[in-house]
Amino acid sequence: MPMIIHELHRDDPSPLARADAYLESYRKCLADLPVLLTPSAHAELAGAPPLTDHVAPYLRQGRMHGLLNQLLHTNLRTKGAHHILTKVERLTAASALEGRAPLFDRAVVDHAFRIPARWKLNGTVEKWILKEAVRDLLSATIVDRPKSGMLVPVQQWLHGPLRELSEDLLLGPSARARDLFRQDTIRSWLRGDGTLLPRQGGKLWLVLTLELWLRSFVD
Repeated sequence: MPMIIHELHRDDPSPLARADAYLESYRKCLADLPVLLTPSAHAELAGAPPLTDHVAPYLRQGRMHGLLNQLLHTNLRTKGAHHILTKVERLTAASALEGRAPLFDRAVVDHAFRIPARWKLNGTVEKWILKEAVRDLLSATIVDRPKSGMLVPVQQWLHGPLRELSEDLLLGPSARARDLFRQDTIRSWLRGDGTLLPRQGGKLWLVLTLELWLRSFVD
């Protein structure tokens, strides 16, 4: 939705402008990098390829016609393949289970991209044709319920049972990411400064998992 609204109002025709908007729409720590990264980390990244290189190829006119299908394709190839499916695989494998994602089946995906985009977004109703296809199989309370994210209560964890552990890992003398992240920014996020509704939990979770990864694999 943010991407569609952006497309209606953008005045920069460059494909990179669309890629920038895509990255911004998923934020997390992207907009915070100027205040999160240390000067030395900024210097190291100065010559790195731009982040838009990861998504711009999927957002250009090609086999996927129309913005909506291009966005769906981008999500499938990046967020789906490298993020959601990876989580499903690791969480199920940790419990000795084998996860299945039927909507990612190749035949289903190929068929979905042959369906005109106007049947996927009907006004403000997302997944319209999928909902109509199963309306006689599922109750209206399931088909028509509002969209809801699969949230993890990291904000509560970081202000509760994980508070001391997080402070020790991120601010302690043995923090491996000390050269990457500004300590004053981390302290501010841990305190919840500067926001009407505290939303630093997801950002801190990313920083915390990177710290643990560095301790596990870089030492």
